[in-house]
Amino acid sequence: MKVLLLVYLITIYERVFGWLSGVEIIGEEKLPSTPFIYAFWHRYIFLLTYSHRGRGITVLASTSRDGRVAAGVVKKLGFNIISGTASSPTTGVRALIKLKATLNSQGIAAIAADGPRGPAFEVKKGLPFLAIKTGYPIVPLAAAVKKRKSLNSWDRFLLPVLFPFNKMTVLSGRPVYVGQNENIDDAAGKIKKELDEISSKADNLL
Repeated sequence: MKVLLLVYLITIYERVFGWLSGVEIIGEEKLPSTPFIYAFWHRYIFLLTYSHRGRGITVLASTSRDGRVAAGVVKKLGFNIISGTASSPTTGVRALIKLKATLNSQGIAAIAADGPRGPAFEVKKGLPFLAIKTGYPIVPLAAAVKKRKSLNSWDRFLLPVLFPFNKMTVLSGRPVYVGQNENIDDAAGKIKKELDEISSKADNLL
């Protein structure tokens, strides 16, 4: 019952934030013509859930209580859900197989690179592994919002304040291509570099 209540309240918060705010997405003209994988730091989840709602993007959601809440919210906002954690030895393989199938059928996937529990701003191996195995590019995302709170959580979660004429800007970065023979740690480093760069740009926007 608590999970359902949290899903309801957070979904309402997302929608009210959207009604009160202007949203600008920069860089989408660079999106690949092939299937691709959105990647972002976990702190941006609330903002990106609203900006990319209704696109049928497939996301990973962990099987924890927090993951079930997040899955309920994003499903209401038009995302598809795969349960599992890309870096988990138990659910990770099944989740990655399903994500690969989504990409092969011309879908778009999205993964929090440091999720679901950190360490913050460190790329877990599931994301580069998926890119290596599929050959599809990774598109880094970051976001900024004018009126917000940075929570005292492991990921420094960004929560927008419900304020009239608030403004959110989302940056969509240049695609990152990972070679299918590339070392997984090298690939993770390449992805981290792009995520850190676009996040720094977002932090300086507002």
